[in-house]
Amino acid sequence: MLYEAYERQLIQNNAVDFAGLLLWPLHILLHYENVRERVRSRYQHILVDEFQDTNGVQLRLLKALCGAHTRLTVVGDDDQSIYTWRGADPTAILEFEDKFGLCDTFKLEQNYRSTQPILNCAGNLIAHNRERTEKRLWTSLEGGAPVTVLSFESDWDEASTIIERMTSRRSALRLSWENIAVLYRRNSQSVSFERECTQRGIPYQVIGGTGFYEREEIVDLIAYLRVLVNPADTMSLRRIINKPVRGIGEKSAEKIIELMEKKAEFGLTPTQCLLGLLDDIVAGRCK
Repeated sequence: MLYEAYERQLIQNNAVDFAGLLLWPLHILLHYENVRERVRSRYQHILVDEFQDTNGVQLRLLKALCGAHTRLTVVGDDDQSIYTWRGADPTAILEFEDKFGLCDTFKLEQNYRSTQPILNCAGNLIAHNRERTEKRLWTSLEGGAPVTVLSFESDWDEASTIIERMTSRRSALRLSWENIAVLYRRNSQSVSFERECTQRGIPYQVIGGTGFYEREEIVDLIAYLRVLVNPADTMSLRRIINKPVRGIGEKSAEKIIELMEKKAEFGLTPTQCLLGLLDDIVAGRCK
């Protein structure tokens, strides 16, 4: 019931969500042969990166895009499939020939990033996977320290130990702090390191932080652009209707949107509804 109401709201707002970006094109390609053939003739070469992370819908969409003369190239590594929790299906790359027919396979086994001890450790560990393509990474980089695995009881212990090691190494090698970096997987992990650095008087800088498109002012600007392009997008309209402050509260905003919907009942387009309503407000015809 909730899903159907949600989908109706999307259609009324002339909008799609992230899933809709896949589901609607797939629906069109599967049910409209003329569109499918036109698209297939337009895209003769298709390249898919990170193929091990494709999910079922993406795989069906790819098959729908491929015609008899399509040249398909995929790049991926089944050993790097870590997104099964969000629907990724690593069997897509393991069973590629079964799904798409005979193909040429090129193994890119030379590694340019890591030293051989790191590759040996990773290779010996991943070899225990039951379903995988056999491969062995190697590098021309000589030497390299052995891999060290540390275990901590908490993130605070982790930060304390690592900062202590950094301090010792900095003194031994006479390094400046700007030559030392801590890499972490989640943004939330920075908290313990920031606290530890603050307590020890160590200068630090968090690289990354809030993404550009996540900043409030950027989200507001994008909402303005969305309303200009698609006046039916009431979610974006609600966001910017009182930014900057114009004295329009939630009740007034709801009333404005309600009036827009009433105008739509007379067969007007979303643009005509919005512009007409704004004209009414300026002329004092709405109270």
